Amino acid sequence: MTISKLPLMAIMLIAVPIAAKAQQYRPEPPPAAYRNGVPGVLTPPPAPDPEAASKNETESFRRWYNGAKKPAMMLFWNRELTDDTTTRTAEVSVSREETRATMSGSGGDKDAVKNQDSFQSKIASTEKSQRILTGGTYVPMDRTQSDIFESGFQQAWLSTGVELVDRNAMMRTMSLAAKEDRADLQLLEAAAMRQNVQYLVEVLPNGSQGSSTGYIFRIKVLHLPSSTVVAQFVSQGLPPQRPAVWMAGANGFEKRVPDSGKPSPEQIGAELAVETMAHLDQPGG
Repeated sequence: MTISKLPLMAIMLIAVPIAAKAQQYRPEPPPAAYRNGVPGVLTPPPAPDPEAASKNETESFRRWYNGAKKPAMMLFWNRELTDDTTTRTAEVSVSREETRATMSGSGGDKDAVKNQDSFQSKIASTEKSQRILTGGTYVPMDRTQSDIFESGFQQAWLSTGVELVDRNAMMRTMSLAAKEDRADLQLLEAAAMRQNVQYLVEVLPNGSQGSSTGYIFRIKVLHLPSSTVVAQFVSQGLPPQRPAVWMAGANGFEKRVPDSGKPSPEQIGAELAVETMAHLDQPGG
């Protein structure tokens, strides 16, 4: 029995080093990989552009505008085109009364004033002027804020290549050739709009506490040669919000819209311009 066990023991002693050597030189398994031609880590998709819709609307309007042979446009910011055909005025009188008092006395520099007399005189004056009752601004607004609103609105049109006609400059030009009363602003305004101006864009703001921007804007677009309304709508002028993303919350991951902050007056003005362009490039616009 001792002799029969000897080969078995020898085999075990030989097998142990061989097994250990096999484990020592065993090649590492290949790393996990995708199929051939596919990268190991997929590139995440680009984040959605919140201004993509605005860019598409602007480009669509650009094609429409070029196809329409670039018609001249006039913008009325916070100014309404009323049905007044002549400028109405009211006479304003301002009266002022000024009272002047003088004093006189007798005595030297070192002596006390012995006698003192006082005199009063009144001067009355009246100024008369004419106050224009037609035209002017639609609603009172902070001048600086209104200028920024209008700047953003106009710049959006100019960056698209629109030919804008300035109302005041055109009226001054027409006044040089006017044979009628040059003080009639409504007449000069009507004459100015006949000088190859195709479209009038009117933007009328109204304060609103329920609006996210503080205003509700009424926008109307007129085709002047035919005196027809081609677009009219109301808007808060709120720029597009960022797309919703998954964020960790108290109850796990939740889909939320990141806070974009309060839009600036310039951004609101630009958004109103883009929305107006979207109405113009539609069929019939």
